[in-house]
Amino acid sequence: GIVSIDMRRYFNQGKRDLSKKIFLENAVSKIGLGLIITAVVFGGADLIARYYDPSIGLYIKIASILLISNVLLSVERTFLKSVFSVAHWSFAALKELARLLLIIVLVVWYQVDLREAIIVHVLADVIVLLGITVFLFLKLYRRVFAGVTAYSKSLMFEIVKSYGKLSILRFIASKTT
Repeated sequence: GIVSIDMRRYFNQGKRDLSKKIFLENAVSKIGLGLIITAVVFGGADLIARYYDPSIGLYIKIASILLISNVLLSVERTFLKSVFSVAHWSFAALKELARLLLIIVLVVWYQVDLREAIIVHVLADVIVLLGITVFLFLKLYRRVFAGVTAYSKSLMFEIVKSYGKLSILRFIASKTT
């Protein structure tokens, strides 16, 4: 929310370079943290499987893809909120529709067990992520930031100073859980 508000403020002041910089810094930090958490969960799946059932390791590995897809959707949602696009409200509906269609296909032509249900869940997220990225985010991003060079100095440090370290810690904790 903080990044969206600051981006919007910079847009309103005609400072697109600052808006682009804060968006990119936010995106890089979120995606970086998301990749680390995804790698830890994926890599730790076998360790967890040793204590439970070997098949759970596969389920955790498949589901770990959700961690990074949710981070990418979050980054895109931040951008869309800042440019006053209400398209981000449709993300959840699109995911549920994709899940429903995939489940119907599986029920009609195949059997559905836990593995297939997890795969459908992940696949629906990935399909929606790709669709939103290609047909909405990239087009709007190019239009909004066409010809804009990002501000050269870091802005995230100022956000941390302004809003406090606890807000950053809360973000990290919520994404980790």
